[in-house]
Amino acid sequence: MKSVEIWHVIPRHETAYSLLKTDPQANLGKANGPFQNKSLIKRQASYAFQISLGGEGSSWDTIKGGVKSRNQSMSTSQNDEYCSDEQVFLYDQAKKRRRTALGTVGQGPFNAFPCKIAHQQTYGRKIKDDFYSTVPIGRHGLTMRWLLNSLGDRIDESKYFKAETSQLSTDGFVSQVFRVKFNQPCPLQVIVKIPETGKIKKALERTTGQKIPDGADEKFIWGLKMFFNREIDFYNMETIPNLRVPKIYHQQTWVLGKQRGAIVMEDLKTMSSVPYYESLNMKQLESVGSQLQALHLFSLDMKDSWSQKFPYPMELIDTVSSMTDIVQLYVSRNSCLVPLFEKLRPIYENRQFFIHSLRDSHRDIGLGDVLCHGDLWFYNLMWKPSSNGKKDQVSNELGAVIDWQNIHTGSIGEDFGHLLAFCCNGPVRRLAEQKYLPLYFEKLQNAASNSQKLLKMTYNQFFRAYKRSFIAHALHLPFIACVMLSVKPAGSEADQFTRNKILAERTKACWEDAIVRLQEEFPEYAI
Repeated sequence: MKSVEIWHVIPRHETAYSLLKTDPQANLGKANGPFQNKSLIKRQASYAFQISLGGEGSSWDTIKGGVKSRNQSMSTSQNDEYCSDEQVFLYDQAKKRRRTALGTVGQGPFNAFPCKIAHQQTYGRKIKDDFYSTVPIGRHGLTMRWLLNSLGDRIDESKYFKAETSQLSTDGFVSQVFRVKFNQPCPLQVIVKIPETGKIKKALERTTGQKIPDGADEKFIWGLKMFFNREIDFYNMETIPNLRVPKIYHQQTWVLGKQRGAIVMEDLKTMSSVPYYESLNMKQLESVGSQLQALHLFSLDMKDSWSQKFPYPMELIDTVSSMTDIVQLYVSRNSCLVPLFEKLRPIYENRQFFIHSLRDSHRDIGLGDVLCHGDLWFYNLMWKPSSNGKKDQVSNELGAVIDWQNIHTGSIGEDFGHLLAFCCNGPVRRLAEQKYLPLYFEKLQNAASNSQKLLKMTYNQFFRAYKRSFIAHALHLPFIACVMLSVKPAGSEADQFTRNKILAERTKACWEDAIVRLQEEFPEYAI
């Protein structure tokens, strides 16, 4: 006995039953219909749909189908005796659009079985485009057809048999991220990144425990559009030598009301990030430093177009200068931070301080601008796998730096300030400040000399620029700690307690040093 399986995408959780029952002329579910004695071919639970097309003597009226998986799969099979899964779906699509006579009593190829492959070849191409157009990628109108068009000749549509999309759990706060797998003679996997504001709202609700009114996240749209399009601009600029970034296959600018922004890029599937509650080690810091060296070295004689394209975004200032409430919430959960917070409270409430320390303070000590990543922390650093093969461990070799939407021109100390405050525990950070930063500056000097470029700064200026940037990032750290503990909690109370303790100790060490450096670098803001 032959078996038949329906396995395809049904957008918006429609049922397979409702789609296939659309046209009564189909005659697929009658007592004498082709499916009455066909059993279900069982597949792995991860497949999107498993729909049995009836047992002995059953009709379509007793069949129910639905969506249980976030994965969206599309299968094309060819069977010269019974209709394939895709053919049945194509029949429905064709009938709904009234483009063919498929299924009309007495003349359509689906009215009587067995079904021949020639019918699919005759009608399939035109209808297949309609099928791809119904397969969504994300919530903003992009489809599989859009993706196939975006990839162009990188994929041969006539040869691939299945495409699967799955939303990644590593989504950022301001985007949906999807992995799309194409199975063909040369399999291809890509990442699709789509900007959206909904996750900001959800993250803040989880963090504060308070409901945010619908539509409140819309206030972030203009800033998000600017940052997303800034990343696209970065990928369109000249290549920076030795900088490890993903390959970009397609990108489109976000134009509000007209075009949803999107980036299609290489899938760094063999790489992973270090969790937010751990600490980078010295070897890993050196590997990140090699990328900052590429960025800083390029900046020494970069064209004016870079400065014009990527000025310092005031939206970053708006973010860090409006975080006091959540920082105070985090302090209320960690009593060890209360005395330090009381000392720092006036700084949190002084927006002018953040403008000065983040945007302008390096110029006060005679330094010009360099390119800054602007968000150099755990989840934007992708590490090559560990040689021991353990999935929960990474190597000390950085594979790529991702998410360039905050790129701007600014202080040479900014990315180091962000990296060391956010990604290192107190002992590692203080050791890096003592041992690694002097080594980094020496390597940058040598690289500049070998490239016949002029590095117009002393180590004292470099370290002061770092300290000035570090203060602002040290103040930002507990905001991120509070949010991450809420949106990426541990699986048990004991593990959550441990993570919180790690982050509270990291914050305490950062604040202790920030208070000292405030007195050294900004006596006008001394507390």
